[in-house]
Amino acid sequence: MLVPKNNFAVADKQGSEQKALDIAIEFRERAANGEDFDQLQKEA
Repeated sequence: MLVPKNNFAVADKQGSEQKALDIAIEFRERAANGEDFDQLQKEA
């Protein structure tokens, strides 16, 4: 699963990276609980 880390269109790069990390942690937990990987990738 790939969650983009860099978003060059935003001014607050540190905030953007933290948000990407938070999303990745959430998706990892959801995947560990058995959610469909394809659906998680579409959401990412």
